[in-house]
Amino acid sequence: MTVLKNLGKLLTKKDLQVSTRAHNEPCSNLITPKNFPINKTHEDKRNPKQTHLPKRPSVAISFKNEDKKHIHRKGTLGKSLIPMKELKELNRGFNKKIVHEYLSPLSKTNFKRLDPNLKYDFKKAEAFTTYSKTVQRNLVNGLTSNVESINYQKFLSKLLSILMKNSTHIKQLSAIPNFNYSLSGSNNIYLNYTCEEVPALPDFDKNPELFENYIGILTHTNFLYKNSSRLNGIIPKILRNLMHPSNIKTLKLRTVNTYNDVIYYFGTKHDFASSREVFAQMKLESCSPNTRTYNLLLRNILRNLRLNKSKPIYDEVIFYLEDMESHGVKPDLVTWLTCYNFLNENLSRQIFIEQMISLGFPITNEVLYAIVKTSDKIDYMLQSKNKAKDNTSNNDNDHTLSEILGILKEHKIPLNLKLFNYCIKKLLYEDNYPVAMKIVEYAINNQDSDSKLFKPNHKTLNLFLVYLANKGRLDLSIMTFNTFASRFKIKPTIDSFNQMFKALVRNGYSTHFSVVSKIIHTWQNDWNCGRRQSYWHIKAQAISKFNCQAKEVGLMELEEKSKLLKNLIWSKDLAYTIKVWNECKHLHYHLRYLGCIPPHMKGTIGTSLEKN
Repeated sequence: MTVLKNLGKLLTKKDLQVSTRAHNEPCSNLITPKNFPINKTHEDKRNPKQTHLPKRPSVAISFKNEDKKHIHRKGTLGKSLIPMKELKELNRGFNKKIVHEYLSPLSKTNFKRLDPNLKYDFKKAEAFTTYSKTVQRNLVNGLTSNVESINYQKFLSKLLSILMKNSTHIKQLSAIPNFNYSLSGSNNIYLNYTCEEVPALPDFDKNPELFENYIGILTHTNFLYKNSSRLNGIIPKILRNLMHPSNIKTLKLRTVNTYNDVIYYFGTKHDFASSREVFAQMKLESCSPNTRTYNLLLRNILRNLRLNKSKPIYDEVIFYLEDMESHGVKPDLVTWLTCYNFLNENLSRQIFIEQMISLGFPITNEVLYAIVKTSDKIDYMLQSKNKAKDNTSNNDNDHTLSEILGILKEHKIPLNLKLFNYCIKKLLYEDNYPVAMKIVEYAINNQDSDSKLFKPNHKTLNLFLVYLANKGRLDLSIMTFNTFASRFKIKPTIDSFNQMFKALVRNGYSTHFSVVSKIIHTWQNDWNCGRRQSYWHIKAQAISKFNCQAKEVGLMELEEKSKLLKNLIWSKDLAYTIKVWNECKHLHYHLRYLGCIPPHMKGTIGTSLEKN
């Protein structure tokens, strides 16, 4: 909270600055699968009369000890089931072969994964991660030993010295550069997900300009069809083929952006070893990295903090910053904000922000978001300390959303969509669902009066649905969904329907469980969100089939009940509340149909759905 207050004082002297696009920077283009021509040689040659594909042979997996008991399932008679441990070992061996084949042309370099006898020490990584978390918590609480404190101070001084020495160019810029670019380095815009198939490989000999866009769409768009974007899908195989060191045809087509896209892809899939190998391959193929390359590698270290590590991160961060300096690459605002996340206590963060602003970096909404988000991290670590003192001490970092909004209001700091969604998430975390809905409604209703005001989007909707699905509130999930879709005109995504299926399952069994499941699936098709079945959708289908003994529902009845559930909406004259049963008595019929009756009242009222 101290960092945010001091930043607010600086904003009384300086206004909040907005980054602008340079004149020579190209405008963003939307890249979709339709941008690539269909290759007729790869068209489906199946018989058009064939209405379904033959079933693939399934692998039977056993989670139990097969030495004690043999289980035979339907279609697996006479076949031994493969234990899960053996299946994981087979998968690891397959991945090792893929990596070894990819790195084999670069065998003269010292890649660790080229060693077939290399084994990862899981116990050492787990022990070191436990120790590093203890050190991090002690830094926040001020209980570190001299050695730990000295190591942290050395890291901070070296971090600031490298960044400040290479950031003197910011004051010489005539305009504030655009820092709101994609971390991958591409100026194009890509779809978040698509249910279409992966576009066929273009003829790069005739259209070499398509190579960069093709790599970009494979790495940025999540192809849900047959889980193509997963690490065991088709897309990583295509990427390794196109970026293979021995692939001479695409060697001249590779640019800095294509390497950045592949590093970005493997980083989002938590395959950090492959990201580092692509970075090494990039330098071996005489392609100079840029600022965005190092930003991606530093962000990968941040993501890797969630996993067990066997070495401290300080050396790795300094290595990339020194390598950045040796290549003459200048850091930008994203580099500074990424390094800001490696700091673990308020004093060092305050010094870091002051030095950053003194160099001429703009105070943008991204800076505010980073400060607010990391303040929550400190608050979480201090919870154990506050509990030990029985909450007798008032910690300066222990704050609520109202205090954050008070500072933003006091210093006239405008909200952007990212900060707005953070505030909504914070309110839901504090179980303030009615207040969060009122804020969203205010932002929607004031779009015409204030053109600068942002508009909530599908991410805002999904924040509500995730919160309600975890609570098992199917009634509030449907009411929130209908309000956003009908009143606020916000289009849902496939994740929105996944959370609705989760709310349905967690709500428990009911008489019309299967009908409600089919209605949600119908809504998903109506909104063109694809036919992909998530884990919660499949679980809802299994409950309908085996637990609820679902009966066939006619089309007329399905449409009638769909209209019934669409009437579950927060109208303008209805106050937001979480006590829907007690305060919205006109919706009792709808709630009975959903099976959303308070637990303490299920035995006292009838289950009949006849209207009075």
